[in-house]
Amino acid sequence: MLTNMINLPNLKILDMKESEYDYRFLVESTTPSPSHCPKCGAIPNLYKHGKKEQLFFLIYRCTLNV
Repeated sequence: MLTNMINLPNLKILDMKESEYDYRFLVESTTPSPSHCPKCGAIPNLYKHGKKEQLFFLIYRCTLNV
């Protein structure tokens, strides 16, 4: 199990790849699937469309004054 280096709640890190310039994480949500539609509130026939890969960039800027 990988340490949660990104410090984002409700995400479990499945894999990490490190390159010279960045880190890439494969994560999945740890929150349970919804029991109803969050937009309209419908409960019957809730259909899950599946998983989708998304690429996000977290950019940190050093503000240390030397």
